Amino acid sequence: MIRIEASPRPRVRVTGSLDGRTVRALFDAISHGSVVLDLSEVDEAKESAVMFLARLPRERCRLAACPRWLAWWLRRLRRNPAMGGAERS
Repeated sequence: MIRIEASPRPRVRVTGSLDGRTVRALFDAISHGSVVLDLSEVDEAKESAVMFLARLPRERCRLAACPRWLAWWLRRLRRNPAMGGAERS
């Protein structure tokens, strides 16, 4: 599930699974400007969704909260995008 909270810099909160549906909603949200992304309640993620997040420009999408396992995965992809990684589900 994704919830967008209106403010000068919208906050997008993702709950549960980070997957294709979520990525489409995130893409729509950032296409209107920069957002704060709260991933604190994500408990599973598809590799393609994590790769999408890793490629987002940091000036357009700032992470406000992120589980350790997901932050580690994003750091690894940002260092070497060709690595990919196993899906976490």
